[in-house]
Amino acid sequence: MNLRSHLNHLFIRTLLSTPRGRAHLLNQVAESEEQGEQRIFDDALMLVDDPDLQKLVRRHRDDEIRHGEMFREVLRENGIAVGPVPAPLDLLGQLDDALGGFFARGLSTDHDVMRAYVILQVIEERACEQFGMYIEAFDALGRHETAAVFREVAQDEARHLKYCRAIALRYADDAQQYERELSQIRDVEARTFKSVQQANIAHILEHDLSPNVGAKLFFALMQRVSTWVDEAPYTTFAAPMPA
Repeated sequence: MNLRSHLNHLFIRTLLSTPRGRAHLLNQVAESEEQGEQRIFDDALMLVDDPDLQKLVRRHRDDEIRHGEMFREVLRENGIAVGPVPAPLDLLGQLDDALGGFFARGLSTDHDVMRAYVILQVIEERACEQFGMYIEAFDALGRHETAAVFREVAQDEARHLKYCRAIALRYADDAQQYERELSQIRDVEARTFKSVQQANIAHILEHDLSPNVGAKLFFALMQRVSTWVDEAPYTTFAAPMPA
């Protein structure tokens, strides 16, 4: 485990050690599952003409709806109500902004379908990595039922990666176009993720979501480190674009 990964694990475990911290993270996860991907699935169903691929689109859509409901139930059981996720902490919203409002426009061409499923693949890659850390943290804290929910969803997300790749390759001009697009979107997502991470730490400090003084100092250190390190946090699935 490298230093960045170790610090992220420690950060997540510290945040999840209190009901308020858990509510903060669970709310973010629930909103991300419920967001504007639904329009992408609906548009894709009108453009995808292969019955087998249509089944993948529907199953992916239905999984995401179910995941949102599962996380909302965990959030209710946690017992602390929170409001909407602030825009700077909304990874999907920030990513869509960085991509020029691609999701907001909807899909109308085969190229749009290819690009949408590359973006969805990259989003699912991030989810798979983050959910792995959440599972470890919840298990370490003795919250095994919550860990089990994340484990079930993570298994679905890993399957979704195969859906995304299959559909993106089907609608790409060739494999090289798909790989180029994937590399570019991974780069945008990594830099967006870093920006959202920084905003998230600032929000945690501002709203005093740390369990104690030591944790608050640790969060403040994480905030400093995130500004010192210029490297974008790619997932373990990805590598930086070549210069």
